[in-house]
Amino acid sequence: MKNSLILCSLLAIPFGVTACGDDSSSSSQNNREEISSAEDLGNCTSDIENKEFYQKDQDISYVCQNGEWVKITSTPNSSSSTTGETVSSDSEDPTDLNGWSWKVPKDLRLNPKIDYKTMTDSRDNKVYKTVVIGDKTWMAENLNYSDSVATPSLIKRSHCYGDEPANCDVGGRLYTWAAAIDSVKTYDDTNGLECGDGKICQLPTNHQGICPPGWHLPSYTDWEDFIATVGGPTAGAAVMTQNGWDILDGNENGYGGTDIYGFSAIPVGTWGKAKPHFFMAGIITSFWSSYEEDTDYAYSVTVDRMVDEDVIRLSGLFKAAGLSVRCVKN
Repeated sequence: MKNSLILCSLLAIPFGVTACGDDSSSSSQNNREEISSAEDLGNCTSDIENKEFYQKDQDISYVCQNGEWVKITSTPNSSSSTTGETVSSDSEDPTDLNGWSWKVPKDLRLNPKIDYKTMTDSRDNKVYKTVVIGDKTWMAENLNYSDSVATPSLIKRSHCYGDEPANCDVGGRLYTWAAAIDSVKTYDDTNGLECGDGKICQLPTNHQGICPPGWHLPSYTDWEDFIATVGGPTAGAAVMTQNGWDILDGNENGYGGTDIYGFSAIPVGTWGKAKPHFFMAGIITSFWSSYEEDTDYAYSVTVDRMVDEDVIRLSGLFKAAGLSVRCVKN
């Protein structure tokens, strides 16, 4: 059955603040407001000068002073409080793991209890964490290969989320299926005939595609075995990172899975031809397989928590969509 992603429209409500009153003790309580994370701060402007915003779960306060946010690193409102570094008004705290943020380094999303190994992509010398799941070795990070000169299949077929190069350092690239299978090289290197979107391709088993030498794009069977090993279609939590997932039930602290196998799927969203091109970061992630359904659809694995259940499903998606790639060792 073909699967179509549901694009959710969320109502964004600006974070509101009020101006401070006088310096009396009765107004001090009104001069402090709780926030979920540093992402809620907004701009430090004159109307909130000396206003304190308290992040309870981290026991940290931020005070607006002279156009900059000053982080208070000890107990707020006590005589022993000490001020730490200033933070930019448009920055996010890279140590705040609640919910999704492109500012959090990818290594902070990995399961610290897993003994990850590493592999180096000889094409660009990027290093990736790897993990054994079942009888196969998988990349534990999303592929971030982008050399379109050496690999013409990538031209206009791979993207960094939001067209921000720094986001690829966190979540890897989003590849169309033609890019994921390296269609130019695979189908007909001599005359440029490309299989992929709108064409049927009969790919061999253990097809390398865009993966590094010695690795291959997961086949349908690879993904079937993977899903069975981690617990079946309702075991999405077993492959989700332990933090970094946004959910739609009002929980401001975000959500995470157990990541017991160390696969560490992060919700980097998808790319599509229609505007907005990028959507659902923080909520969903999908990975290509090398197996096609027909001229327009190929099979992928999607991990999400859309209806109060963590799922990992193998189904068809448009070949023209931009999804993540995880590679399997030969």
